[in-house]
Amino acid sequence: MLSGLIGSKVVQWALGPAGKIILLVLAFSAWTLYQRHDATRTCEAEVFQEQLIETQRQLVISDRIAQEARERADATEAEINVLEGQLDDFQNAMQSRPGSSCPIPDDLRERLLRIK
Repeated sequence: MLSGLIGSKVVQWALGPAGKIILLVLAFSAWTLYQRHDATRTCEAEVFQEQLIETQRQLVISDRIAQEARERADATEAEINVLEGQLDDFQNAMQSRPGSSCPIPDDLRERLLRIK
């Protein structure tokens, strides 16, 4: 019985002018909090999307840089192979050369020594 009496008093108070104002303020506060929450989630989603786009852009750039580095490494390896072959040829020519130990002719050697 007491609970029915308290419940009816609360309902009478809520339907009165003061109760309507408080309910209106509570409803407005709840709506404002919902809007703020919704705006925050939207902003976070947009920031995440921008970060994802930037990460994707940087990934493409890093892939391009890695590909260029691989191409330069392959070109360098080919040049090294050619130079090693030339060095081997030169060393073989020097070892199989009969006679003098200096591969530079004497007249060229004397001209080089006179240059000051």
